[in-house]
Amino acid sequence: MLKGTAVCQAERVLGPGAARRLATGLGRIGAAVLWLPTSYLLAVSVAGLLPPRKASPTSAQWAGRLTVLVPAHDEERGLAATLHSLARCTAPPDGLHVIVVADNCSDTTAEVARRCGVEVWERTSPLRGKGYALRWAMDRLLAEAESPSAVAIVDADTVVDADFLLVAANRLAQGARAVQGVYRAARPHEAALLTRLTDAAAACQSVLRPRGRARLGGAAKLQGNGMVFATDVLRAVPWDAYGVAEDVGYWIRLLRAGIHPVHEPRCGVESAMPTDVTAARVQRARWETGRVEVVREHRWPALRQAWVQHDPVLAEAVVSELVFPPLAPMAGAVAAAALLTAVGTAADRRAGLRTGAAQGAVLVGHALAGLRVTQAPPQTYLALAAAPGVVAWKIWTKLAQRGRPGDWQRTPRP
Repeated sequence: MLKGTAVCQAERVLGPGAARRLATGLGRIGAAVLWLPTSYLLAVSVAGLLPPRKASPTSAQWAGRLTVLVPAHDEERGLAATLHSLARCTAPPDGLHVIVVADNCSDTTAEVARRCGVEVWERTSPLRGKGYALRWAMDRLLAEAESPSAVAIVDADTVVDADFLLVAANRLAQGARAVQGVYRAARPHEAALLTRLTDAAAACQSVLRPRGRARLGGAAKLQGNGMVFATDVLRAVPWDAYGVAEDVGYWIRLLRAGIHPVHEPRCGVESAMPTDVTAARVQRARWETGRVEVVREHRWPALRQAWVQHDPVLAEAVVSELVFPPLAPMAGAVAAAALLTAVGTAADRRAGLRTGAAQGAVLVGHALAGLRVTQAPPQTYLALAAAPGVVAWKIWTKLAQRGRPGDWQRTPRP
């Protein structure tokens, strides 16, 4: 009963005994390899559950001009809420300068921004995408006679914590060169199942892992939203990440240049997540395309540099993000390894079951730890019961999207 189609076909070619041994051997090898990423997740989960390290006491306070870039592509419906949240932010002593970069817009994004009283830079170019829009705006900013001392990037579907920009600027004054704030998923009062599951994924990726990395001495991963850079960083490492996952690409470039972003655990930004399958499919396809692009461009060059320069921070970043599989494919691989060993002897089945259960427990524990640190409501914990179906859907999306070009395709929102 446990034989799959592939095993049955292998039996016809190799014979029953050889096919079983082959399947069992592949299952054992897969389970052994999977201990590397699952052990890493266990370490990050435990470290992320610990209280964040307290910053070294210092009286350094920010003294400089801070400019916020808001890249927007057809964001007329949600932009006003983002700009209102920025208007409520505690401004640094020299004030806060907000610029909306209306990139290739076909709606009233620019008009909405002007009505909110902020400066608007309109861009029309065949080079489409958030990365191109950011590079264009940064070049224009840095060419000014009085360029800002720091630049923040906030997406146009975001609510910004009132104290985030000032806290991040003070981190720069205290020695940091790039700061990534907490990137949370918005939690509607009546959230759908898909929103709850997206919230759980964001809790692991954007809150738990950055906390764990900080505890273990790693560099904060850039999330593309809620980022603040010292201007000298943008001059030293010009923004040239133009793919769909431009944030990860630029993060790797910073690490290769010896610049380690820091995580700010106290505050950050909150962004709306998809509430229906259609919107989630668009967003997931874009993310998967972007990850494939970044892996192809950066994985091996960055690994070689980490090896030659004995750079553990760069090595951890590349291995964890560009070598180890994401959570959903990892869960699928754990299940596949257990099923392959199940076609062997009774001893093989018991060993495969124990290994699969242990690795599965690590993955479930990682998800629960993420919900714990974000103080998720009980409904989000209950939504994890649907996780196996979501894992299968994410794997299918990853396979369907492989090799397809990416673009700045806006996620549909209600």
